[in-house]
Amino acid sequence: WNGIAWTATSNLYHDGTNVGISWTTPGTYKLYVNGRLKTAGITETSDQRLKKDVMTIGNAVSKVMQLRGIKYNLKIDEYPQYDLEEGLQVGMIAQEVEKVLPEVVDTDAEGFKSIEYSHMVALLVEAIKEQQQTIEQLQSVNNSQQTRIDNLTNVLIEAGMLKFEPRFLPP
Repeated sequence: WNGIAWTATSNLYHDGTNVGISWTTPGTYKLYVNGRLKTAGITETSDQRLKKDVMTIGNAVSKVMQLRGIKYNLKIDEYPQYDLEEGLQVGMIAQEVEKVLPEVVDTDAEGFKSIEYSHMVALLVEAIKEQQQTIEQLQSVNNSQQTRIDNLTNVLIEAGMLKFEPRFLPP
């Protein structure tokens, strides 16, 4: 440690404000880790007192439908300085997500994009709620139609136009 940065033999770098682990310049990030990070838990600030202009995400299902989940391998040989992980990965492409939900995409000083996946939970919650509302509406229509079918079946049976058979009854 020379008062500004750790010595060259260390993997920890500090520029007076930001910290890099296995990276010489943390850039604009408070903590930049080059490699995998494991923790017992991470929480993100979300207190109502810190927020303003709060609005529910609309058309969430439509937004989710525009997103694409992918499988991929990282270009390890082309970017050895990033200590990228080998093997098949799953995720999304930041440039594609940015077109749908730009609020969760970040671009660093070198132009590389990243996704705040945890912030996408809000979109997914609203999409599930929209789908549940659609399911409930369809169930209601289905129940109404089944009642009409049952009533018409009974009318036809009573009129002798249809022989009663248990297979016509709903399960």
